[in-house]
Amino acid sequence: RHEHREPLATREHPYRGPHRAQVAAGDAAPGAVADREDATTLAIAVPSATPELFIDLRNRAAQAGLEVVATLGATAAKARLSNAGQACNSPKRMIVLDEHYDEFVEKLTAAFKDATVGDPREEGTQVGPMSSTSAREDLMELVDDAVSHGAQVRTGGHARAGAGAFMEPTVLTGVTREMRAWSEELFGPVAVVHRAADVDEAVALANESDFGLSGSVWSDDLELAEATARRLDVGMAFVNEHGTTQAGLPFGGVGRSGFGRELGPYGVDEFVNKRLVRVADPVTSASA
Repeated sequence: RHEHREPLATREHPYRGPHRAQVAAGDAAPGAVADREDATTLAIAVPSATPELFIDLRNRAAQAGLEVVATLGATAAKARLSNAGQACNSPKRMIVLDEHYDEFVEKLTAAFKDATVGDPREEGTQVGPMSSTSAREDLMELVDDAVSHGAQVRTGGHARAGAGAFMEPTVLTGVTREMRAWSEELFGPVAVVHRAADVDEAVALANESDFGLSGSVWSDDLELAEATARRLDVGMAFVNEHGTTQAGLPFGGVGRSGFGRELGPYGVDEFVNKRLVRVADPVTSASA
């Protein structure tokens, strides 16, 4: 039996933070596979290089709009804190139009403050521990870097004392381009909320990323929402839901979030070799 082993990623990578190794491995994987004579189709998805989007475009009347935004704040908190924020398609960046920004941040922050952190085996726990203390340290580096450069902590911002890799659910605003949290993934219970003046600015901000796994647009104007979703540079775009995963829905990203698809007919197609058979008319003396 022949075995051939090589390190998947052997070069320095410009990105820092908790997703450094995964991104480097993801970049190196296609080349490593292509070098093998027996290589076949490979679907690549960099698991922790995907800051997702959560854009609010609600257009209801004033009072109804506030109620909807409050609901969206709670919905966003639940989606972000699921699995302690350690999910590749969790909505890590939230982009909200000016008219709804303050109300959304208030409701999101309140939901983060009220989330019960503790042993996931205990009834009532809403946010469990992170995967390891080192993962928590990596996340805290990003949070501390953002705060040191002027980001605002609306709630949380610290590791929890005591046993276990627990982290306070954290909401950051005022994150700017010189901060690592602008371009690196916060893989844990931390949300970043950005403000946008209009839909065009929201889309431009959403697409200002090397990564693109999934994004969602939230609005009662379905025509606008769908048109906006189609402008996002992501592999999966949702309207009025986020990160839905089903066996029949192809899963995968674009850019540095990988290529290829899992699940659904596209996923099956990734693992099927295609054959072309073309039949032409027989050669005759006249055609010769």
